[in-house]
Amino acid sequence: MGVCVFCRGIISGEGVMVYEMRHQRDGYHTREFEFANGVTRESIRFYEVDVDGALAMKMDVGLGFFGNNLGHVLIYVTTVGDMIPNQWGGHPVNVLGEIVLLYVSTLADMYADRMDSIPFWRCILDPPLVGRPYLHGEVRS
Repeated sequence: MGVCVFCRGIISGEGVMVYEMRHQRDGYHTREFEFANGVTRESIRFYEVDVDGALAMKMDVGLGFFGNNLGHVLIYVTTVGDMIPNQWGGHPVNVLGEIVLLYVSTLADMYADRMDSIPFWRCILDPPLVGRPYLHGEVRS
């Protein structure tokens, strides 16, 4: 299983690759994944994000299911290095935000036929990341 490409895109002229660490799926983690009431099953996924070939951030993602339907997604983001600024302001494009939205859109496409009636996602930023309060909403492509 190992590592596989989950999604890719061009953001602000830079190539972005999101890799899923499949060998770590549902493995040990130290995050608090507080899912919505009624979630009957959860799965924890780990991702690494390269921007123009260099590791730029990591995402620990919790998927909460109501039966077989995806209903709740929690995304913890940690940056690696200084490629992504800690605060978005004065930059024309919020690269971190666009990467998270690319991920959510791809996830929505993957689970299109197994989605709860109102699937919700939320992003939690690890310090020193700040701002970006808009990173939450309905799971959709």
